[in-house]
Amino acid sequence: MSAELELISVEIMPNKCKPLVIILWYRPPNSTTCLFDHRKNSLRKIELEKKEFMLMGDLNCDLLSIEPHCCYTKRLNEITTNVQLEPVIHEPTRITKDSSTLIDVMFFTNVSKVSQSGVIHAGLSDHSMIYAILGKLINHNTVNKQKHKYKF
Repeated sequence: MSAELELISVEIMPNKCKPLVIILWYRPPNSTTCLFDHRKNSLRKIELEKKEFMLMGDLNCDLLSIEPHCCYTKRLNEITTNVQLEPVIHEPTRITKDSSTLIDVMFFTNVSKVSQSGVIHAGLSDHSMIYAILGKLINHNTVNKQKHKYKF
């Protein structure tokens, strides 16, 4: 397996909203921490352009680690803090009989726009699915429903 960081990004430009850049990363477990440095400048550039962005993927850095000095997790935390990314997922995403880790991560520049997020343990893989819903959730029970009758 290659020790390179795989990356895909897309910019979404909704009407009347700031552009949103979504970055998907995969970092192989056998890679070095210097791979983070190659991407740090890209994240900084997006931040300076005042675009909202989300970073997500399997980075093989356990954010629940009781060993905060793990070089990979420490480097990821430094980079995300420097570009004002906050974590959206806070529970294990990979659960085995021997461990529970949060290695499938999601960070966002504006967590106040995240109305719901979480982990779905579907059992399709040893990794669980992560999700976030941006925007307001509508409670259909509280929506004012009116009927109109029109005469023609």
